[in-house]
Amino acid sequence: MIQAMQSGIAGMQAYQQALSVTSNNIANASTTAFKKQQAQFTDLLYTNTMSGSVSDLYASTNSMSIGSGSKLSSVQTDYSAGAATTTGRLMDAALTGDGLFVVGDITGGSIVYTRNGSFSVSSDGYVINQNGQYVLGYATGMPIGRDPQPIEIEIGKAVPGVASTRASLSGNLPLNPTYDEGKYTKTSQITVYNDAGEKVMLAVDFTWTEESGNENVEVTITMLDPEEPNNSIVVGTTSLDFSVSPFHPELVDISASGATGLVLDLSSLTMFDTTATVSAKADGSGAKVATSYYIGDGGSVYLYYSDGSTEELAKLAVATFTNNDGMVQQGDGTYTPGISAGQVSFGVAGENGAGSIRGGALEASNVDLATEFVDLMVYQKGFQGSTKIISISNDILSEVVGLIR
Repeated sequence: MIQAMQSGIAGMQAYQQALSVTSNNIANASTTAFKKQQAQFTDLLYTNTMSGSVSDLYASTNSMSIGSGSKLSSVQTDYSAGAATTTGRLMDAALTGDGLFVVGDITGGSIVYTRNGSFSVSSDGYVINQNGQYVLGYATGMPIGRDPQPIEIEIGKAVPGVASTRASLSGNLPLNPTYDEGKYTKTSQITVYNDAGEKVMLAVDFTWTEESGNENVEVTITMLDPEEPNNSIVVGTTSLDFSVSPFHPELVDISASGATGLVLDLSSLTMFDTTATVSAKADGSGAKVATSYYIGDGGSVYLYYSDGSTEELAKLAVATFTNNDGMVQQGDGTYTPGISAGQVSFGVAGENGAGSIRGGALEASNVDLATEFVDLMVYQKGFQGSTKIISISNDILSEVVGLIR
């Protein structure tokens, strides 16, 4: 009876611990990126009450062993990804698949790992998590795979403009336009940037007469002054002969517009008997200021600029381990590698076996409440059964003790 009581006590302890595991899962059903755990049981030592025997005259007999209960052998963590839920927050990120975000201190040290991608920007201009730890990653141009560093976001930072070096016009000039007093002019505008990063508007006038036709199209390039139209100045001229095939005009030097080395390419123009469809483009950019930021799909951190453009600033670091079951949970959604976790590999989303990252979303808990409540009932019944073992064993012992009366 004493051994039966010990088995009941062992069962009570095991089921009590299992109830704690399941209760923790239920309590974290709404916790961002929480990973559910599963209690694993094993049996305890056995007492061999009779050994097996072998005889030449009789059949062999089996050994007989009596167990002494059960125990909680391990708690396994299910690292499968939870559903990615769109939040609309610019700095949220959800990992789908394997991998962990990397967070640490301002020097890139004291590293721990997390699946919770609820990030923000600190007062000193760095990407941080809800615990105030710095989110680590790789700035654009930084070698990926080495130690990641904090990601700095400089709102209000001014970026100098880039002077235009090449502009072009493409499309069609009409072969038989409607002439006005024997003359036709088609005007197209191009936006370029001078050496100071300032925006400059250029007007390109194509003019020809009914008499000259496509053999002599005069091109005049004028730098416009929006405030004083009379101050507009001519910065380049040329003439085109569309009767020559193939049509290969020279580049027109329009450096006088303020962008040193700027040339206009007209080689893509055609003149067919159809409508005018001239379009313009140019390289270069104006001076701009960083005004906002966001995390995009793939884990890239972008800056918004005042001119409407965006620029990739960095990529979030993603760490993978040989054995995820070797990770140790530290609370606050963070993990540290245990002895059996294996080697860590740093990289970005989609590399080294890491999953993808969805911007503007968070990973939900992977807890299935229906399964947890069923486990809760099973463990409850197991605990009650273990208490009955002790109660019944006590009753039998009382009967035995009553025999001496």
